[in-house]
Amino acid sequence: MNHKEVRWKQRFENFEKAFLQLKYAIDRFDNLDDLSKEGLI
Repeated sequence: MNHKEVRWKQRFENFEKAFLQLKYAIDRFDNLDDLSKEGLI
């Protein structure tokens, strides 16, 4: 793999981790404290 392909893969992996964290928080929105809800929004 060349440098551009590796970099694209790393960016996608970072996006995927962030997306999964967001999904996790949204799924548990009712259980979050007010500060966490504000941060999520």
